[in-house]
Amino acid sequence: MITVLDIETTMDFESSSSSPYEGQQMVFVGYTSFTQDLSVFETNGLFFFHNECEPTPHAKDKLQAKLDETTCLVGHNLKFDLQWLRECGFKYDLFLWDTMVAEYLLHRGEKKSISLAECARRRGLSEKRVDLTSKYIKEKVSYEDMPFDVVREYCMADVNTTSELAQQQLQDLEMSWPDKESLV
Repeated sequence: MITVLDIETTMDFESSSSSPYEGQQMVFVGYTSFTQDLSVFETNGLFFFHNECEPTPHAKDKLQAKLDETTCLVGHNLKFDLQWLRECGFKYDLFLWDTMVAEYLLHRGEKKSISLAECARRRGLSEKRVDLTSKYIKEKVSYEDMPFDVVREYCMADVNTTSELAQQQLQDLEMSWPDKESLV
């Protein structure tokens, strides 16, 4: 099972920090899972901390269960998501695909932005939905204080765009997703 994941967190605008080591919290985790043949298995979003809504019941157990059945975890700037997952007590130790690193390697040293928004624009993918959050960020409103439906839509759009980007990168590299046999 391949799982594409994105995490939104609280932010400290004074220090420009969003770190689990400095008292910040995980607000929302969005993910989509699919099989090797690209059949979508599940798309879900889980609230962990938000000032307008209760946490998703059993969110930690649901996310860990998803990670337990995942053979390849995909994200854009995955080191950010992994530090949050690990610091929050989640376990995952199998294959990783970071679309930001893959995009960097595919550019072969050419200086181009590798932000998710720019990668999507260059490749004609679904756009990153900065239109949903930019006014809040400009006013220094963190994700836990934005309307919860905005947080959900923004994060799930990132999951979708990251999934599209990963698929294109694999095609560019003439690769396929790892399967369970790759683990042996």
